[in-house]
Amino acid sequence: MIIMTEWVATTKLHISVSLDPFLTMVRLTLLVCVTCVFIRLQTASDVSRRRQQPSLRMTDDEATKHPSKNPPENATSYLYVDIKHIRKGIDALLSWRGTAINYFHHLKTQLHVVVSRVEGAFEMMEEKKNVIPRRDYLLEIMSEQLLLTNNRMNKLEQGLQDVSFSIQELLDQRPKERAENLAETEGSAVVYPKDCQDVVAMHKGNTESGVYIIQPLNYPYSSRHRGMLGQPFYVYCRIENGEGWTVIQRRKDNNTDFYRTWHEYKRGFGSPLGDFWLGNDRIHLLTSQGSYKLRVYMENWAGESKYADYGWVVIEDEAGLYRLRLGEYSGTAGDSLSYHRGQPFSTWDRDNDARSGNCATICRGAWWYRSCHHSNLNGVYLYSEDNDRDQGIDWNTWTDHEDTLMLVEMRLLPTGLLSNTEKLRKP
Repeated sequence: MIIMTEWVATTKLHISVSLDPFLTMVRLTLLVCVTCVFIRLQTASDVSRRRQQPSLRMTDDEATKHPSKNPPENATSYLYVDIKHIRKGIDALLSWRGTAINYFHHLKTQLHVVVSRVEGAFEMMEEKKNVIPRRDYLLEIMSEQLLLTNNRMNKLEQGLQDVSFSIQELLDQRPKERAENLAETEGSAVVYPKDCQDVVAMHKGNTESGVYIIQPLNYPYSSRHRGMLGQPFYVYCRIENGEGWTVIQRRKDNNTDFYRTWHEYKRGFGSPLGDFWLGNDRIHLLTSQGSYKLRVYMENWAGESKYADYGWVVIEDEAGLYRLRLGEYSGTAGDSLSYHRGQPFSTWDRDNDARSGNCATICRGAWWYRSCHHSNLNGVYLYSEDNDRDQGIDWNTWTDHEDTLMLVEMRLLPTGLLSNTEKLRKP
């Protein structure tokens, strides 16, 4: 008994220092089994002593009635049965231990994979931390370069616009010869026709439509106005039935972008033989030198043509934001311009409309927008079926916000009916 106790103590100590939980469990199980064997041995010994006492033995009848209470013949049988069960338990434990070890090895492998992925993710994050500042820096440099390039392109475009009229004149020598022949010399200065009606008068009616040089009477001559605005300029004269209409705008194809800045609309752009805007400064000078009526000539994609006339028109100067002053309507296309009467001019970079948003941006054009338009003759050149955002060239009393126009011309013709003072008093 003392030896068994010492062995149990030694086994417990060994278990306490073991690092393998599975071996510890097996050893505990063996300890329990050995203890059970020891107890069984003690029990078998007690049973043998009791069997030797007659008073404690069962009769044959009792053994027959209670076979389960009939013990084995000796203690060896008890020991054999217990060892057999213990061996089965040990085999089961060893089998379970192998399965558990394999499972935990699998978990360990999966854990290594997860750790590797996490470490890779952290490395990528570190790389991105270094890449993002470099990317932002490069984007900033590229933005600055694009801005500089855009400014240079704008200057180049303005230079091209400055010579565009001259180039078109070289392509058509006849208008140039007519312009030079019509010019008169007064002292040391060359005097040009003040408008297309004056071209007809100076040529005694024997003229045809084309490009001519004009110079309004009140054009500034001082040295402060050198450059493009200090020179006579080219216009397209539409001459019909002896009347010389000065064309200030034309849309007939998609070769010229009309979604432009305030400064570009101020100076003008395009070609008088194609799509163009004469320029708000020039339109102001024309309409302020006398009384002019405005005609808007239009053609749709079906080949139909209509027009809208306004008894007089004045475009104020830049200080007045090129505000539109307009007379009474007559014509066949319906009145879609009176809605814009009294409105300043607006572009995408100069919002002067009455709406909280920028109508020039919404309608992709430049016009005397109110909130926003009943006409949008400087909108996007679109086919009728493409005008789903109301950004095309339209005249609502004819196109009804759905269709678009194929051709548009805005023309001026002098009438002399009202003085400038009277017109500026009008709304």
